[in-house]
Amino acid sequence: MISTVLTFRKKIFYKCLLILISFVIVLVAGEVVVRIWVAFSNRIPLTVSNAHTGWVLSPNLRNRLRVEPGGQFVISTNKDGHRLTAPVEQVPPETTPVVILVGDSFVQGVGVNDNETFGWLLARDTPWTIVNLGVLGYGTDQQLLSLKGYLKAHPNLAVRDIVVFVFDNDFVDVQTKYEHWLGRSRPHFRVVNGRLEPENYNLTLSDKLMDFSYFYWFFNSKRGFLFAAPSQEPGNGVEVVIASLNEMQDIAAQRGAHFHVLVHDRLRNPESFHHPIWNDYIHRPEVINITEYLRASNNLDSVGYDGLHWSAEGHRRVATFLKEKLSNQDTAH
Repeated sequence: MISTVLTFRKKIFYKCLLILISFVIVLVAGEVVVRIWVAFSNRIPLTVSNAHTGWVLSPNLRNRLRVEPGGQFVISTNKDGHRLTAPVEQVPPETTPVVILVGDSFVQGVGVNDNETFGWLLARDTPWTIVNLGVLGYGTDQQLLSLKGYLKAHPNLAVRDIVVFVFDNDFVDVQTKYEHWLGRSRPHFRVVNGRLEPENYNLTLSDKLMDFSYFYWFFNSKRGFLFAAPSQEPGNGVEVVIASLNEMQDIAAQRGAHFHVLVHDRLRNPESFHHPIWNDYIHRPEVINITEYLRASNNLDSVGYDGLHWSAEGHRRVATFLKEKLSNQDTAH
């Protein structure tokens, strides 16, 4: 009887062991397949986890080709995950005037090569050091965190200007705790008496696994996209956006820097986000609406291959606008 029980337990043990081994083999095979697919398709992950902002651009990318539906671009980043604005990463002298660009994928330059981003063009055509803090998927609150983190790490930089770009999705992004396009969690704030109050934030196991496993990254990013929650009401994000911008303005004042808020509408199908909150915001006197400047026709399209982000021509127009705007402020003063 005892031997029969032991034999049965052995069978159960070996079956469980076989299932476990099979599961591990499937995971390893999946990891190998996805890594091979990434290598041959040039669909490299562009982000890694960050305990402060949720995620950052992958650091130390060098002329990496990123292929997407409809087009491709080359991207390079420094050791902190900031997109490069010069051929070689350089630490500027503390006395060099610095212009900091803050925003999301438009500022990062999704869809265009390094030397086509407006940050690169500004660095090439002006005497200023340009720092590009743009990261895809960031809401205005994460942009604030990124700016504070950068300035804390560089306390003696001669900051000349801080330029923040606001897009309609910022009013939705600041409400969510999860970025479904990337499959990543994000920090979250609420506004109390007009001031931002952060909620407790810690990276999840899922966030960390995405950094370790391409197979899980592929699965989780697709899952997040397929099962995204319904879009939030933009009006509910106004307080957080405004409070984040106000805090950025305070930071600029403390550093003796000029502060600029630039807004831009969708260049194609603007009616796809026709909301009274956004329509009211882009006409506020304290912001600069560059939409019509981007739309100005000279037989070149400012929209890139994905139908949303700026093309190389769009970035050229933004660079020209900013160069003139920031140079004229010196004349005015």
